Amino acid sequence: MYNWFMDRYTLNFIHLCDEANFTQDGKLNLTGIFDVINAIEVPSILPKAKLVANFSIHGQRSSEIPLVVEIINKQTQEAMLKTDSIIMKIDTNNPAQNASVGIMLDILNVTFAREGTYEVRVVVDGGLVGNKLITVTKIGVAG
Repeated sequence: MYNWFMDRYTLNFIHLCDEANFTQDGKLNLTGIFDVINAIEVPSILPKAKLVANFSIHGQRSSEIPLVVEIINKQTQEAMLKTDSIIMKIDTNNPAQNASVGIMLDILNVTFAREGTYEVRVVVDGGLVGNKLITVTKIGVAG
C-alpha cells in the first residue's frame, strides 16, 4: 500500500529536554535530554520541559501547515496533553526544494496519573510525523 504521507514528510529528530536555545551563530543547544521521568510519587507533575523536533517537507507544499503535539498514555490511550493547532508558515517559493522545519515548544505542568509508557506525538497536516516514548517510574526515597 502506497503511503503518500511518508513521501511528503521525514522526521529528522525529536527530543524532550530540560532546556533548549540557539546560540548567536545559530547552533541548537539542548540541555538535559531525557526519556525517563523518575517520580517520587504518582500522580506526578512535569513542571517544565521543551519539545524540540525537526522534519523535512518534500516537494509541493502549502504555505501554511497545521501541527499538533500530543502526549498519550500508551496503556489507556488517555491524552495527557494535546495542543491547539499551531499553524506553521512555510516558504513556497521553490517547491522543488526540500524545506526543513523545526519546532521548539514549552511543555508545562503535564500530569502523569500513573506509572508507565507515554508517547509524545508530532502530528503534521493530520498525519503522524514522529513520536518519542517516555517512561514514568516511581522511585523510592531513602529515609
